[in-house]
Amino acid sequence: MLLVEGLVRLRHTRKDTPAAMADRNDSSRGSRNKRTWQSYRQRHRQRSHAQAHAEAKQITIPPVLEHPMVPQAPPDTVETQADLLALVDSLRTAGRFAYDSEFIGEQTYYPRFCVIQVATTEKVTLIDALADLDLTPFWELIADEKVQTIVHAGQQDLEPVYRILDRTPGEIFDTQIAAAFLGLSYPCGLSKLVSSLLEADLGPGLKFSQWDERPLSEVQKHYAANDVRYLPLLHETMVEQLTKIGRLEWVREENEQFSLPATYQVTPAGQRLRMRGAGMLDPLRRARLEALVQWRDRAAREFDVPPRSLVKDALLLELTRLKPITLEAIRRVRGLPRPVKGRLGEAILQVLEEARPETGQTDDGARRLSRREIEATREQADVIWQRVRAKCDEDKIDPAIVTSKRELTHLVRRFRERGDWAARVSESRLGRGWRGELLGEILRDPPPEA
Repeated sequence: MLLVEGLVRLRHTRKDTPAAMADRNDSSRGSRNKRTWQSYRQRHRQRSHAQAHAEAKQITIPPVLEHPMVPQAPPDTVETQADLLALVDSLRTAGRFAYDSEFIGEQTYYPRFCVIQVATTEKVTLIDALADLDLTPFWELIADEKVQTIVHAGQQDLEPVYRILDRTPGEIFDTQIAAAFLGLSYPCGLSKLVSSLLEADLGPGLKFSQWDERPLSEVQKHYAANDVRYLPLLHETMVEQLTKIGRLEWVREENEQFSLPATYQVTPAGQRLRMRGAGMLDPLRRARLEALVQWRDRAAREFDVPPRSLVKDALLLELTRLKPITLEAIRRVRGLPRPVKGRLGEAILQVLEEARPETGQTDDGARRLSRREIEATREQADVIWQRVRAKCDEDKIDPAIVTSKRELTHLVRRFRERGDWAARVSESRLGRGWRGELLGEILRDPPPEA
């Protein structure tokens, strides 16, 4: 909280606002708070780093699986622009490579990339992302539609491509997504996946590592290399198995999400749908929540902090429900960071006051549901969820990659508000593509009345 307080004070005392003029005397204290907090965070990270590495040294590192598609040698390191360009050329010639990254995401709005790992069937290479390198050629490589990039849970790793180039990645194969279509859990960790499909042992991962420390230790290099070392063989193995069961096209379709700008864009509606309890809000409260999400994102970007470290999702929902109309009411909201109450309270009040449903949200036949109908909506969604789970068990697909109870509740809610079940299904992703093929029979008719 001190970090946010320092950032908020520093940012607002630079502007000629009434609050800034009143608090100029606090700026030096805010700076000291910021430095104190950063110093504490640095010492904490160093202690955690040292402890994790001390523990890692006590563990016997498993040998690398002997296989023609698994590089055996220690990783190479790229620290110069010339070496980076040569590496990019070799990866483009190969046509397919594995990619992962190590970054620090809890301190800044955008994650700070520290190490980039790539692998082919021939070798593993670590790119020092903190060296004096222009990484643009590497991001352009991932955006090349003629090159396939293999990742595991790769959305955050791929985000810089869109942000820096204003282009989406090219052909992506995510092994975590593919695993869900092979009867494995979703999300499935890399260690479990490698063990299940390749009978290889990655060993215990580092509990914590200070990836911005230089030079990297041998332990860090080993664990970073293992994050990509097995991905080319995993890809080969999974494609073969998916082809046998007729699921490869479904996996390819699901991986197409990485080529959509929406995957990397922060939208209020998208953020709202991921919040527990948000699906049951009426149109006006939904509009307030989306406005708060937009405001939080702008503020977090301005202060260069992660949005949820500024105001947590649960507190946005609480503000949406309470709709405080005075600063005193803001101060009474439990859990809201004190600096946010004091420095940003007026902005929150303004956002809540001005929020209105978009045209069409309330005049297209939507109606407000009673409490009994809201409870019935949850019960109907539960019924559909049980049917979805049974179908997924039968087809050996993890239901978590198909949908969620939250998404189904949202679907039923829209049906109760607007009617026309078929239209509500068709406008949802559940009525299209491989999901529509899988769930067509289940979603053909409206859910029975609870």
